[in-house]
Amino acid sequence: MAGWARTLHLSPQLSEGVIAQDLRVRKGTMTTDEGARRLEEIQKDPGVSLLDWGMDVLGLPSSWPVMACERLPETIRVQRLHSDVNEVRNILSSFGAQPLPWYGDGWVLPWARQRPPSEKVGEILRRLHHTGRATLQEAASMLPQYCSDQRPGQVILDLCAAPGSKTTQIAELTDDEAVVIANEPNRGRSNMLATNRSRVGHRSVIVTSSDGRHYPRLPAPGADAVLVDAPCTGTGTTRKNPNVWWTWKPNMAVRMHRLQVDLMVRAAHLIKGGGRLMYSTCSLDPIENEAVVAEVLRRCAWLDLEPIDRTTLSDVACAGGMEEWSVSPKLRNPPPSAIMDQRADGASLSRTLRLWQDGNHGGFFVASLVSTDESGATARGLIPSGVDERPIGSGPTPFEPRPLEQEDYARLAKEWGDVASGALAELGMKRGKRWFAVTDTARTSIHDCVTDGGKGVLHPSQAWAPLRVEHAGVTVFKEEKYGLRPVREGLRWMARHLVDRTTVVPLETAMMLLQETQVDITEILGDSQVKTGSYLIGVEGTGHVIPVFVNQRLSLMVDEDERQMLLLMLGSEHLA
Repeated sequence: MAGWARTLHLSPQLSEGVIAQDLRVRKGTMTTDEGARRLEEIQKDPGVSLLDWGMDVLGLPSSWPVMACERLPETIRVQRLHSDVNEVRNILSSFGAQPLPWYGDGWVLPWARQRPPSEKVGEILRRLHHTGRATLQEAASMLPQYCSDQRPGQVILDLCAAPGSKTTQIAELTDDEAVVIANEPNRGRSNMLATNRSRVGHRSVIVTSSDGRHYPRLPAPGADAVLVDAPCTGTGTTRKNPNVWWTWKPNMAVRMHRLQVDLMVRAAHLIKGGGRLMYSTCSLDPIENEAVVAEVLRRCAWLDLEPIDRTTLSDVACAGGMEEWSVSPKLRNPPPSAIMDQRADGASLSRTLRLWQDGNHGGFFVASLVSTDESGATARGLIPSGVDERPIGSGPTPFEPRPLEQEDYARLAKEWGDVASGALAELGMKRGKRWFAVTDTARTSIHDCVTDGGKGVLHPSQAWAPLRVEHAGVTVFKEEKYGLRPVREGLRWMARHLVDRTTVVPLETAMMLLQETQVDITEILGDSQVKTGSYLIGVEGTGHVIPVFVNQRLSLMVDEDERQMLLLMLGSEHLA
């Protein structure tokens, strides 16, 4: 704890006080009584069929029910691109957290999920998440992205993206310099996805809303990688979602199998030659896992199944996939592909990866498929129809983000300087009164391309169509009565381009601002005639920038969670 105090300038009272005392009370406890009570409850309930299915049909070991009822530990993923990343790691270390052995961005805390040792510790974790410094995420769900080798400059499609933790992880693994197309057909869940994108402030994320089984064509040559984290029965999630014990029925997997195969087949038609298709579920059922992979390989002969390297997963309870499997006798009209591998030959399904409900993880399944077509070749579903004279489709819709115009750049240069205007050159978008920044890959590989939309229609460049884009990039400015106001979520990228328009103040002054103590505006801004509008305050000796608005008095333009986290990072003990 003392190390944390030195790094974050925390008072001894906070660093060795109530937080430390709470941790000493509960550190290391995993609420095993809760798991034992749940196991006893489901063993006595004749309506629970999942337990017998796991033991009798899947042949899981006798220890499985014990771990499947135990609550997961709390796990969190540090946002590696945030300027506070080292401070966040120090905070987690002070709580007794340890990095996952196989993935340094993931951390496991010494208490059960949603069971922090005190309200204060729980509030700090919630604020780390809410302000985008970290993401509360199950350890197993970090695995597909870790295995998929994404890189900057790639086009990556997350076909079933909500709520967005995998999407933001991909963006971070590519240094926020790719384009990550995050798709969610349900409009309500797509708004949740957009909220997660805003929370972390990544430019590379584009949110679309389409049925993944009929996802629109991408510009040729297609995606470098597609992730299908498919809807499933969730039989591997009993450690975080105990209701699955009571809601699961055998035939649910058959319905999911058809949907999962359809999603995967569509995804297979969108990856270019040499591209990668990752498949994952949080199910234990082979009907949703190995059976889906086998059927996709049968239908899409240009795909091959890659082995997943397990050498870094020595501390994880995992195994290769099943070659054969049993099915419940209660299934009604299962398709042949659900019952057994229909291929005559091909790659062994043991190349896939199964995680069991043990240790830090829930049950999970991951498979990695690659296109064997020539590297860079156009995706199978994007090959032109061969029609020479095709009509050009409509341009951008009134509701999609559109490029900034010359008058916008002139306004930006006038209000915030030529450096800011230049930073958004070719990367700036606008919808309504909000201005966005996207990545170069998003513009050159998606927006600026002519796209063969199928059915004999070409979609013009300078538009997102045929993709149904709901949100693009990160919001950097908002048009208001007194000028362009920098938006906090976009400052993580934009602040470096606003240095010459940022007023740097001593730490003590910044603390007064954050504690909402009355300060002399003219003294801070160095101007006796301060104009009404937005300003940026930099904290001397740190990378922190605080947006404010001045109109007779100075107002912080950050929410309460961000204000409290800035106080913590800068060394105040005044936590709400």
